Amino acid sequence: DTNQVEQASSSSNDVFVLNKAAKHYAVLFVPLDGRMQALKAGVSDYNRMSTDYARVVVTLSSLNQNTGILLAKEFKNASEAQSYLNKLKGVSDLYREYPGQAGIDFMIISVDNYGRLLGNKDLPAYKTFYNKNYK
Repeated sequence: DTNQVEQASSSSNDVFVLNKAAKHYAVLFVPLDGRMQALKAGVSDYNRMSTDYARVVVTLSSLNQNTGILLAKEFKNASEAQSYLNKLKGVSDLYREYPGQAGIDFMIISVDNYGRLLGNKDLPAYKTFYNKNYK
């Protein structure tokens, strides 16, 4: 029955899978506005100044019409991505345009789950998954 196959393939996009050993990205979900470019430049500069993170590539994209994505890639596993994210969070100069880091969601995401998120665009569902599995 082709209907069941389509349903199964679309519902698989709604499910995030935990695999902390998989490659991960560090991701900042931010308001989609003019501040994103400055944030990307600051994070890129931070990476260049760091011997540990000089190889990390930073990209910008959008999840939807309101949410921008600053993606730092890629890390060997969840632990490495989380370590980077924790250090990045602590560099307060990067967030001058975001008083109190308001509007920024700091998370890590596996490469596979990132693909799923881009497919289903369900950031609230990923936040729930993230808080349950990574916090």
